[in-house]
Amino acid sequence: MQQFQITLKNEKRRLYDRFALLLFLLNAIAVCIFLAKSNYQLLSQRAIPGLAGLAVTLFLMAMLIFNKESRQITYSFPIASFCIVLFWLYMQYWWIGLTMSCLLILYMISKRILRVIIGKEHIIYPAFPRKTIIWSKINNIILKDGLLTIDLKNNRIIQQYIEDFIPRVNEKEFNEFCTQQLKTSTSPI
Repeated sequence: MQQFQITLKNEKRRLYDRFALLLFLLNAIAVCIFLAKSNYQLLSQRAIPGLAGLAVTLFLMAMLIFNKESRQITYSFPIASFCIVLFWLYMQYWWIGLTMSCLLILYMISKRILRVIIGKEHIIYPAFPRKTIIWSKINNIILKDGLLTIDLKNNRIIQQYIEDFIPRVNEKEFNEFCTQQLKTSTSPI
C-alpha cells in the first residue's frame, strides 16, 4: 500500500518556547517568594528537605532548559514544569497547579511533530484532534515548491509549508498519486 508522510513546518515553535519559558520563570519566582514569605510555617519538618531538593532540582533543570546550540527548549523543561506543578498541588494551591497542568499539556501538544499521512483511503491531517479527510471530500491536493495545498469541496483550503528534511518527497510522484486517488474517488463504481 503506497502512502506518503509529509512533515509540516511548525512556524510558531519559537513563540511557544518563549511563552513556556516565561511561564516557568514566573512560577519559579512565585515558588521562591512563597517560600520566603511563609517562613516555612506551612511546611512540616519532613517537607523542608524535600522542598530543598525540589529547589536544587529546579535550579539545575533551569540551567539545562535552553540548549544554546539549537536555540530550542530541551526535554528537561516539561520535567521542571511538572515539579513546579507538584509543588503547587502539595501546597494545596490546586487552582495554580491545575492551570499549570493544563498549560503544560497544551505546550506538549503544540510542540508535537505535525505529520500529514496521505494514503489510498484517506488523508490524516495533524489538527487537534487528528482530522481524517476522505478523498471524496477533496477537490484537489497538490505539493508545489514546498507548499502543500488541500482544496476541500466545502470551499475550505488548507495550505502549509513542509519541512526541508532529507529525504524529501518527490513532488511529481506525490502529485500523480493524488491525482489518481482523486480520479478513483469521483469515478462512478
